[in-house]
Amino acid sequence: MLRFLLSLIIYSAAILTASSDMLRPFRHNQALSQQSIRAMITDKDGYLWIGTHDGLNRYDGKTIKTFTRVADDPHSLSSDNIFDFHIDSKGNLWVLTTFALNRYQPEFENFKRYPIKGSVLLANPFVDVEVDEAGRFWVAAENGLYLLEEEPPGLKRLDVQIPGRIRCLLPNGNHTFYIGTIEGLFEVDMNSLSVEEVDIGIEATVNTMVADGHDRLLLGTDEGVLVFDKDLNLLEHFRHERERMDTLSSNEVTNVFLDFEGRLWVGTTEGLNLQTTDGKGFTRFFHEPLNELSLTHGEITWIYQSQPGLIWIGTHRGLNVIDSISKKFETIRISGDLGPSEFQAIWDSHY
Repeated sequence: MLRFLLSLIIYSAAILTASSDMLRPFRHNQALSQQSIRAMITDKDGYLWIGTHDGLNRYDGKTIKTFTRVADDPHSLSSDNIFDFHIDSKGNLWVLTTFALNRYQPEFENFKRYPIKGSVLLANPFVDVEVDEAGRFWVAAENGLYLLEEEPPGLKRLDVQIPGRIRCLLPNGNHTFYIGTIEGLFEVDMNSLSVEEVDIGIEATVNTMVADGHDRLLLGTDEGVLVFDKDLNLLEHFRHERERMDTLSSNEVTNVFLDFEGRLWVGTTEGLNLQTTDGKGFTRFFHEPLNELSLTHGEITWIYQSQPGLIWIGTHRGLNVIDSISKKFETIRISGDLGPSEFQAIWDSHY
């Protein structure tokens, strides 16, 4: 019995360290225009831009400045609902809102709008913006694709049919894009606008995706994380397993992110996961209602790195900051009356 109580004490300490030593809520959460985080990016001047469901926020390291739509001002944001950002080759900040792209003009601290050309009656909200190797801007809506045109400025709807509602967009070189939808993964040739389905081996919604520096494609789906090589051969399938604490916290993946060190972070509807150094498991982070130093909400909406070691985690109830450089991970093995167990914990904090 003593061994079991000791095990519980060590386990509780490990969980407390995992939530408090490494992760903390953003101290300016209450100053944000809204708590539901949609996107983040750092511009050439070092400002951190935070997009929410209700307004755009610029953080300079000390204070928050908010940008919103002003009804009679054509140089304000086209909408307060922010979906994505992009920094172009000239360092310009582009903000994707419900039905428009907005280019930030820092000399005036306002925006130039690029709305949908023609009627918006058949348009669904935008979800993603990407740029191809020729510098062309492509915008994905839930029900179609758009191309940015400078003269006259605006977004032209393309005559291409993508099966299912679109969730994400990723450049693939040679003027092609991968498109993730609720029906799976598709590849689109942006010159011919031809569409081919990509066999990913399972029926799944592709919510998010990223390519690493080793010709691998990582898909975040409602069935976990799939990892493919450059020939689209399946290498790994990471899933939640209820009986194992070193697996994903949920199969409903909302974000996949690779930090500067190449570590894989996975956001889900039920917590955050960091892949262990051996690549075989994950360390989990949860929202704990009674612990103010845990995640501010369980559903992860965005993961971003602004500088080495500093990871930002967006949720539906504010931002969280993780200092990942001053920590190291260990596996704590505990033996007790219930048999051996294994827990991942954050250990030896220097923060």
